Amino acid sequence: MKKIPMLFAVLHFAFFAARAQDEKPEILELDGYLKEMPSLYILQKEIPISAAENMKWTWYNLVHNRLNLKFNATKNLSFSVGMRNRFLSGGFIGTIPQYADVLSVDNGLADLSWNIFSKDGMVINTSFDRACLDFTVKSVQVKIGRQRVNWGIGLVWNPNDIFNAFSYIDFDYEERPGSDAVSVSWYRSATSSLDVVGKMDKNPADSSHQSTIAARYFFNLSSYDFQLIAGKFNDDVVGGFGWSGAIKNVSFRGEMSVFTPALNRNINRKTAVVASVEADYTFENQLYLHGAALFNSSGKLKNTEGMDLFTTQSDLSAKKLSYGKFEIFGQASYPVSPVFHLVLAAMLNPADLSAYLSPSCTFSLADNLELMLNTQLLLGKSNTEYAANGNVYAGFARLKWSF
Repeated sequence: MKKIPMLFAVLHFAFFAARAQDEKPEILELDGYLKEMPSLYILQKEIPISAAENMKWTWYNLVHNRLNLKFNATKNLSFSVGMRNRFLSGGFIGTIPQYADVLSVDNGLADLSWNIFSKDGMVINTSFDRACLDFTVKSVQVKIGRQRVNWGIGLVWNPNDIFNAFSYIDFDYEERPGSDAVSVSWYRSATSSLDVVGKMDKNPADSSHQSTIAARYFFNLSSYDFQLIAGKFNDDVVGGFGWSGAIKNVSFRGEMSVFTPALNRNINRKTAVVASVEADYTFENQLYLHGAALFNSSGKLKNTEGMDLFTTQSDLSAKKLSYGKFEIFGQASYPVSPVFHLVLAAMLNPADLSAYLSPSCTFSLADNLELMLNTQLLLGKSNTEYAANGNVYAGFARLKWSF
């Protein structure tokens, strides 16, 4: 409860920032959104919650607010802050109160996530995933603080995203996570740059500090963009590359990273290779097709760990983008009309034949108001990647107002 005054202070500042934005838009910028999303989960395999009761289905409701504030002190100096406020309530929160603790976890160098209220099947969480000072001197840009270091090229899996990996399944977090880091970018030309980034955070296993320090060289050659990365990833030495271009009218891109144990050597640790490749194409009628594949040398072919949709993958990183050794992704989307969009996305583990399936549709109700209906299905036999705990059928209805 001590965090409530802080939340009110931030919201109070954001309110006056919005008013100032109308008067001096070149100095202060404010945007964000407000979402309302009820969710329903039906479980094929019941989960025991007490000696006399099993959970067959559950639900929760999420009210999600985001505020992005940017202060442009000068042409070359700015400070930006991004915060999330989430209010969850419903049967799932009441049945599994430990889930509130998951929301408050922040593995960054600074703990910027708090549950300001948690009781009786309700939890209110406030967290900051951006808090960054950004200044530019000629062709050099320096950013200090919590920021998104976006080295990934692909749209589904990013072996090069060694600083802040994300899960495609987490569809309600468009901004994706940030890192507590210092980054220096030297833009050598319009098509080449050199980036050096250092990140410090906490090891979720024992709360000890761990670091990632790496450099990336980005350049263009024969109409293709390439990047080379090298550095230290926690206790590993990492090296990798990525590319993005086209074969005729088909977009073609990919990434690969190799992680070799270097510090605190352990006989059980081995070199890991993670690679992805993607292609997509848009037809004249605007039908969009997207395919991708992933290889993860440290993944398993059978009896893998599994996802449950509630926490997806707790140990997600560029080194471990999946539980399985091979993954295949496919997506088709089609704009039925300017205000109605259909999407079907799927992931398949070809070794155990388990799958993630997600059909969805989006309605544009106004310029800044949209409704999304989304379904996520985890299908397969027991002890497989996507159905370790049996099949799961989930549905979401999200109303989003952007401002």
